[in-house]
Amino acid sequence: MELRLLGPVTARVGDTVVSPGPRQNRLVLAVLAVEVNRLVSVDRLVNWVWPADPPGTAAHAIRVGVSRLRARLGDDVTIATQGPGYVLHADPMRIDVHRFQHLVDEARDIADDRRRAHQLEQALALWTGPALADTADEDVRARLFGRFEEARLTAVEDRFGCLLRLGHHQDLLGELRAFAEAHPTRESAWHHLVLALYRCHRQSDALAALRQVRAHLATELGIDPGDELRLLESRVLSQDPRLAAGPTRLRPARPLSAFLGRDGDLRTLAETLRARRLVTMVGPGGVGKTRLAVEHTAERDDANGPWFVRLADARQAEVVANAVADAVGATDVSTSTRTSVIRALAARDGLLVLDNCEHLVDAVAELAVELLDHCPNLRILATSREPLGIDGEAVVPVLPLPVYEDDGTDGPAVRLLLDRISAARTGWAPSEADTVHMRQLCAALDGLPLALELAAAPATVLGLGEIVARLDHRFTVLGSTPRGSLTSHANLQAAIAWSVEQLSADDRALLTRLWPFEGGFSLEAAEAVGHSGTIESLSTLVSRSVVTADTTVTPTRYRLLETIRAYCQEHDPEPAATLDAHARWCRALVDQHWSSLPFALGGHAMRVLNRELPNIRSGVAHDLEHAPPAALHTVGRLDWFWIRSGHFAEASRLLDAALAADKEPSLDRVLALTARADMLLGMDGDPADALARYAEAIALASASDELEYRVNHGRALFMSAFGLRAFGRLDQALDASRRTVEIGREVEVGWLVASGLANVGATLVVLDRVEEGEAALVEAAEFAERDGTFWMLAYAKMALGQSLLRRAAADPVALGRRALDHLRTSVYWLVHLEDRITTLAALNSATAAFAHLGDRATASRLAAGVRRQCDDFGLTVEFLERWTTVTCPMPVLDHPTTDVPSWAEMVELLAGPSPGDGRAA
Repeated sequence: MELRLLGPVTARVGDTVVSPGPRQNRLVLAVLAVEVNRLVSVDRLVNWVWPADPPGTAAHAIRVGVSRLRARLGDDVTIATQGPGYVLHADPMRIDVHRFQHLVDEARDIADDRRRAHQLEQALALWTGPALADTADEDVRARLFGRFEEARLTAVEDRFGCLLRLGHHQDLLGELRAFAEAHPTRESAWHHLVLALYRCHRQSDALAALRQVRAHLATELGIDPGDELRLLESRVLSQDPRLAAGPTRLRPARPLSAFLGRDGDLRTLAETLRARRLVTMVGPGGVGKTRLAVEHTAERDDANGPWFVRLADARQAEVVANAVADAVGATDVSTSTRTSVIRALAARDGLLVLDNCEHLVDAVAELAVELLDHCPNLRILATSREPLGIDGEAVVPVLPLPVYEDDGTDGPAVRLLLDRISAARTGWAPSEADTVHMRQLCAALDGLPLALELAAAPATVLGLGEIVARLDHRFTVLGSTPRGSLTSHANLQAAIAWSVEQLSADDRALLTRLWPFEGGFSLEAAEAVGHSGTIESLSTLVSRSVVTADTTVTPTRYRLLETIRAYCQEHDPEPAATLDAHARWCRALVDQHWSSLPFALGGHAMRVLNRELPNIRSGVAHDLEHAPPAALHTVGRLDWFWIRSGHFAEASRLLDAALAADKEPSLDRVLALTARADMLLGMDGDPADALARYAEAIALASASDELEYRVNHGRALFMSAFGLRAFGRLDQALDASRRTVEIGREVEVGWLVASGLANVGATLVVLDRVEEGEAALVEAAEFAERDGTFWMLAYAKMALGQSLLRRAAADPVALGRRALDHLRTSVYWLVHLEDRITTLAALNSATAAFAHLGDRATASRLAAGVRRQCDDFGLTVEFLERWTTVTCPMPVLDHPTTDVPSWAEMVELLAGPSPGDGRAA
């Protein structure tokens, strides 16, 4: 079986031509063939067949079409159903477009011009007309086959170059002129034509051709010819004898577009090159390494060079040496290419730029070492997605452009996008909504200059909001690389594929398992979803700029750029299994840390859960759809995390969804019902609803004598006592608190005993049984400290401080100081455990303590800080007073303050001795 797409779409089985059927089926077959052996979703097929306005039955029509393709093509063509779409299983060499690309790629590695030209002719012969000639309109052809069409044109020009070097200039004149006039803005085509004319002793015609291309470029693009054509023109005018030896390559022309946001990078690069002889700029595809190199070379004034070598099309070590030889004019055929290059550069000082080295690192490194060793005045600048790994190499990272400046204003990414859209839409001025959408685009596209350049193209036909809405299909909505761009890739997807396809099978396997992670991931997370060699593969992915590593935090945080995430998601052969693995890791993470929250490691657990909250959200969302019991298990265990971090509304939504999805009686349901009641309490919800949830949880937990049920029976009682007290049902609160203590002693769980005692004491204080209540609070604090249950220690100390403040009017200084000491201990542990909400409640009470001690300025300042923090959390001070363990009278503060303390400054206010305390000195 052979599939032919480079012309009319046909299938040939043996000598028999088989029609794939109507246009729709032919286009589906073409898309599957281009993506051979890769999954193509039904949604993507719909977008290809009906790019503008798909009918409601589009997905069904695709399935019917695939069924008919199978029937027409028989057993020789396998179109397998896989997950959300289809895979065409075939040998790519049986599909003309892949065979063409393979022949072209092989040709690049052939040093002999005669053999290379022959191979290119074989490749070009596969084109029998425009690709998909009878199947797709021009727009679809451009999007689906644009990279192959560009490869065809490049192959034609490469063939011309080979034949010119072989002396066929007279025979080529007709072909060259026809090709140049058919593609009037391709400067290399005109370069070949002018050279052939000159070698045919037609200097006037060569100059006329140069005038012709200058006019085309000015009329169609508004630009002048590039450096190579201008140099060629001067040499034609002067009848330079070097023209007989073939074209000379100098630095590439600077693009006409503005170069924004890289002033600091240019300075760093220049300073590093002054200090070091070998510098490698490293960064992901599309980040702008080549443009940065071009801009740097344009500013240099070396006596020789710079010599710019594009290696994107090279494949083997000897081809690298040949490319350098071409660039530096090393034409000595009496010796090896390497020796010729060394002779050419040995006595010259200048900069050699080796661009796009990532696929030839070993070959480039070997040549660079030899050149630097034999050419003492030579400097080398390489661009790559990984370092060359040479001793003495200076590595300069090139990072994506930031969306925001340090002061929060729009950064260079937004300015670049604005510039490119403004160039494409004359007279356009962004509205406020446009500016928001530009920021969203820049963030979603990681500030990659190539992606931002491509995002500007559809802005001529789509609003920015529409582009943002289509970013789930970013590789379709973003345009192709414009003419004159320095990138060697036809589009963003090709730039990413270039990086991914060079990875080993193990490294690619890990990469495609990482895309579900939101907000980054740790090494442990990668190992949980990866394979046995995860750390080695992850190291490779980082070194090749596919994964970023933030080593300034502990543990190191890894992240995929959003564009690479989208590519991996689209090309993951098993997306469902990948999502399952990520969700399993999220569940294990919560299971590992939730039980630590009341203890000394509670702060660490809060930091881990906060850091991984985007992943946890994603994992819960997956489980709500695919494994509801698992979702219920996770969200219920996050109860104290939700409370401490202030995520009441989000927790309520997730808990409601999980409780509705899984209504079976279970321990997980006990935890989730308790948590939902807690959220109602925190959000000033309906008291009856909250108490009903507590009651349901208690009844469900008390139905079993198993240890875990009994422990969580006590936990539900503890939380319900908090709610009962807040809602004024003090006798019921006292009863629930005492039952908590009983269960804690029976099952020998210290934190239950401590929490029950603290609730008993707080409730007795509110019942005006103050002496009895404070004694219980002291006992609770002592028990919690012995048991290492530090959240309960903080809870009891806060209640003690608040109880003292309730009666501080009798002796403001003594009782105020004692209260402040208890609140200091409470704040110390709450901060250590990273409980922001309860810390705010304790700080709020401390304002009363400072007021009683006569320090109304500090009280006012602290109150202002508490209000600011409440605003940041979307809370009110009234909420804090409701959340407070024992409500105490708050002072009326009329002391004005413009000095609002930060969180750290508020905590620091409670770190020192009390005002008036002798220890203050």
